[in-house]
Amino acid sequence: MLLYRLIAKENILYVPIASREFTTVESKKVCFDQKYARWSSNILVCWLYFDTFLVARAMKERIKKLQKEKDVAILAHYYVDGDVQEIADYVGDSFYLAKTATKLKNKTIIMAGVYFMGESIKILNPEKTVYMVDIYADCPMAHMITIKKIKEMREKYSDLSVVCYINSTAEIKAHCDVCITSSNALKIVSKLKEKNIFIVPDGNLASYIAKQVKNKNIILNEGYCCVHNLVHLENVKKLKEEYPNAKVLAHPECKEEILKLADYIGSTSGIIAEALKEGDEFIIVTERGIRFEIYKKAPNKKLHFADTLICRSMKKNTLEKIEKILTEGGDELKVDDEIAKKALIPLERMLELAGDWNESWKLRCGYNWFWSCSIDLCFDIRWQYKYMLNNKKEA
Repeated sequence: MLLYRLIAKENILYVPIASREFTTVESKKVCFDQKYARWSSNILVCWLYFDTFLVARAMKERIKKLQKEKDVAILAHYYVDGDVQEIADYVGDSFYLAKTATKLKNKTIIMAGVYFMGESIKILNPEKTVYMVDIYADCPMAHMITIKKIKEMREKYSDLSVVCYINSTAEIKAHCDVCITSSNALKIVSKLKEKNIFIVPDGNLASYIAKQVKNKNIILNEGYCCVHNLVHLENVKKLKEEYPNAKVLAHPECKEEILKLADYIGSTSGIIAEALKEGDEFIIVTERGIRFEIYKKAPNKKLHFADTLICRSMKKNTLEKIEKILTEGGDELKVDDEIAKKALIPLERMLELAGDWNESWKLRCGYNWFWSCSIDLCFDIRWQYKYMLNNKKEA
């Protein structure tokens, strides 16, 4: 535990702060002064917050010690609380986490995110033990498509590719042709040979893709993200009036009316990268959890968030639950073998079409330069064989 010096002057308490996330308590009118956070409130209230900070720091130290002893990798999505992101080994969006999971040597993975993320990691790494920080942290959008509807669309269109947003259940993935994320969707859909593309479950993302990839017939589903879909147009307009010099950065899960106001449209990682470029002030139209990553790398940026934009499921991931898994164990995530086998095909094809599969496959197999060309040449044959075999079993 590090020692801290409390300085009281003119009824204002100054305390050293290691985490910008800890200082973002708007109700206390926090002001930033580099190494110190300043509260214009009484000493007692400030001490209570500081005490909470010390407890959290001690817990983080225990977690890192246990994690090292048990050889556990902790993965976290950008939308979870900053304290959880701080202790994670890898932090990123859905695509980055799925890709990273294929390269880990750790036998145990703790996933701080929502359920479909843990499922994807387990499917890509069936030999590993995967724990969700909170097994009940789920994404409502993942359930906004049915197998029945997918089968109906296949009957309706002969030349059809069912493209599954990674924000979906393993069972749905098992009935799709390829997965996408918001960061690679345009790239993958553009590469598909089919004319008709049914994108599930997010209708807003599909609508955005349809306007960018005009040579395809994009068929929309009625699903949506409960956070991005509820952004109010008037709130974004009001922020633009208040901060005319701020660029608007929006996620493609938002409605079209919101995206029309955006200066940049991209995935979570894309929005973070854009905010770290030139410019000091931004209006952010995605989940507030990304502020931790931006402030960590650029503490002087001014961020204004539209509406509340808080994913309650993501906030179920806490330090206390991670420590409990490391000390007492947790509910291991399981995926039915038959479903996992079928769901692996669209996930693998996503990595292939996004240009990341060859690298992860070589790493899995103990890659060396002598036979790398063989893997590159036979990959397409390998995928086609698995796909035909899968269809044969269904028939």
